[in-house]
Amino acid sequence: MNKEISKVVSRAKEHDADAFMQLVQPYTKKMYQTALSILVNDEDAADAIQETILNCWEKIHTLKESQYFYTWMTRILINNCYDICKKRARLRFRDMTLRREKNRVLSGLMFIPVMYQVMITGCNTVHLFIMELCVEKMDVVFMMTVRKLI
Repeated sequence: MNKEISKVVSRAKEHDADAFMQLVQPYTKKMYQTALSILVNDEDAADAIQETILNCWEKIHTLKESQYFYTWMTRILINNCYDICKKRARLRFRDMTLRREKNRVLSGLMFIPVMYQVMITGCNTVHLFIMELCVEKMDVVFMMTVRKLI
């Protein structure tokens, strides 16, 4: 069995796509189960598996022991899953921060005379500009806008 895997890995290292698929194919169900257990989302699990297969194809030459192909591939899969989790957390934090800042800016509008509130909220370009800015610069833009109007 080990000699058989060694031969297939050797062929895969020479970029034989059929040999590589012969290595990966028996483990796709296990890969899906592993990815789904970490990510709890079908689409993210599919993305992680796709990224893992690509990474393994590109890095197959770094595999030192042929008999550990499955272990090596699983470690790459787990790392890709964790990367997706981190990316998801950053996006959630960014969305939450933007929502909080938008609400803070909009609640600050009630201290501006109604005539100017209409001008600020009615101006789509200013509103879109505020939404695209990073959090640190939002107060400065808001204050500059208020100064110009008052």
